[in-house]
Amino acid sequence: MVVTLAELIVILFLALGIYFAISPLRRRLEWALGQWLRNKFGDKSERPIIDLNKRRK
Repeated sequence: MVVTLAELIVILFLALGIYFAISPLRRRLEWALGQWLRNKFGDKSERPIIDLNKRRK
């Protein structure tokens, strides 16, 4: 199987596009899961709630 340079570049850009599309979503899912687990198991330690929207501005 011979892959030309142009095909390699296209595959690379597709992979990067998929990665950058998923990474903010993954971070938000991890944050939401952490919040839910903390609430469910009653971790009442004084920890600031991180607002993802504030961090982006």
